Amino acid sequence: MKIVCWLLLGTALNLIGAETGRLTSAEWNNKGSTFYDANAYGEAEQCFQKARQLAIGEQEAGAGELPTIVFNLAAVYRAEARYRDAEPLYFQALALGEKQGWDQPKVARVWNGLTLLYLAEGNLSKAEEAGRRALATGKSGDQASLENLDVMNNLARVLVSRHRYSEAEKLARDVLAVRPATTQPVNLQVGTAYQTLGRLSYQEARYGAAEEDLEQAAALITGAVGPHSAAAASAWNDLGRVKAVTGNWKEAEQLLKRSLTTLEGIYGIEHPDVASSLCGLADLYQERGHYAKAGQLYRRALEIDNQVFGPVSPKVARDLNSLGSVAYHERQWDQAEMLFSQSLALYTKTVGPDSPDVETVSGNLAVVSARQNQVSDAEPSMGGAGIFQETYTGAQHPVRGNLFRNTN
Repeated sequence: MKIVCWLLLGTALNLIGAETGRLTSAEWNNKGSTFYDANAYGEAEQCFQKARQLAIGEQEAGAGELPTIVFNLAAVYRAEARYRDAEPLYFQALALGEKQGWDQPKVARVWNGLTLLYLAEGNLSKAEEAGRRALATGKSGDQASLENLDVMNNLARVLVSRHRYSEAEKLARDVLAVRPATTQPVNLQVGTAYQTLGRLSYQEARYGAAEEDLEQAAALITGAVGPHSAAAASAWNDLGRVKAVTGNWKEAEQLLKRSLTTLEGIYGIEHPDVASSLCGLADLYQERGHYAKAGQLYRRALEIDNQVFGPVSPKVARDLNSLGSVAYHERQWDQAEMLFSQSLALYTKTVGPDSPDVETVSGNLAVVSARQNQVSDAEPSMGGAGIFQETYTGAQHPVRGNLFRNTN
């Protein structure tokens, strides 16, 4: 099977090389879009780069699709977690599009892409700002369009991460209320809205409602985009978390492993979505008392997040808090205190002192400090990835966003 895959990849690369100089920028753009949809990001990047080279000349001649191609290249870089490369391209696409007189839905699409980028980085204030700009810009169009449903879903995800649950729930229910006739693309958006509602119920410890919504989300999303997709993997990850807290260990492990395997197949083993999925599986092992297994997976996640985001990131703070929890349960008090202190400092620096994440880790640090001082001998209850209930840490990439495609 691997030989066939490599042969197909080699054939694709040969075709790209053979067609250089014969295709137009629009044709290269469409070819890149096809590779993007197949999760073949390296090939997609090559096509979009060739399209951009041709489109620069067309732009100078007063025509061409340079803004859309630049946007599509940014989307590839974001999917590959090359966020520093992607961000300036999004703004370049906006500037070029403005010169060409882009309509509002196209502008909204770029802001929507920036929403996903900032959300992946954990920069929630910028993510919300971009999401609200996308929503405001897109309001001039059809409220039931797929573009607007996607914008609403992504902003809802940001608000969940910011613990603004009532606002997130309203957006998710708005998606369900305005959806048009059922089609596969619409099912993806409807499924994503149900996923948001499931996450909200999970945070509020309404596990029966969470399981019901996430079962529906997983079925709709998988039916819309297939099982080999980041969206499906994200839904399985969320559902696995709920199964874990309700004691359905076997099914939870199956779902979480399926999510992890799918994401590794799409992105490779060093992607931040893989790190988030590793955390979900590690949480399960920690709940079951398998601390060595959990620690191994948390350390893998930390290595990935350090590599992608650098040492100063809320994702790194999350991983340190999780490792602190493992150390606590293994009665390594000094190690736990050090890890919680590092996590607290990072969270305070990256998300601000008023964040619920800071409150969570502060509570964890207080518990281990009390243990150190032998003030309390009571064993605290475990919840999620921390001694107390941790903020949602699942894969934050259910919808990749849409590319611009040429119809000619």
